[in-house]
Amino acid sequence: MNKEPPLQMRVVVLTCDKPTANGRVYPSEVVDKMIRDARRKIKNKTLFGALGSDGINSDGTLDMRKLSHRVIRIIKHRGKMKGVVSADIQSLFDMTRPTAFPNAYLLENFKRAGMEMQGVSCSVGTLTKGNVVKEAKFTSINIALKDKPNDSLRNSGKRKSKTQM
Repeated sequence: MNKEPPLQMRVVVLTCDKPTANGRVYPSEVVDKMIRDARRKIKNKTLFGALGSDGINSDGTLDMRKLSHRVIRIIKHRGKMKGVVSADIQSLFDMTRPTAFPNAYLLENFKRAGMEMQGVSCSVGTLTKGNVVKEAKFTSINIALKDKPNDSLRNSGKRKSKTQM
């Protein structure tokens, strides 16, 4: 059987010193520590992720049955993208065992369909007043589909009939 290489892609996870989708602010110094810890996990091949938040148990641990990828690199950019943290991920999908990680199969198909995805960091730590993260560690880096307006819904109001055009 001719085995395809696993899908790899880069996703933006967060931007230092700017509020995330849940309103938390990760100062650059805190992110540097998070990245050092994440790189240890990457070296040990223990930093994984799932699609959305579906792979996270109520206690914050990962549900191994719902994993879709592992993180193979984490980067804090400089220059024009200063403060942006991105991650390179690799799908866990394996053609020889297609049902082993069903979310990896979904991830691969979303990517092939051209759907845009973004990283979502899941971390544990402490906050100060004002939702500023004091200390944290990545527990996973998950993937979410980016919201894109549906073309058919983009134009609000009545549709023009052929005679009105």
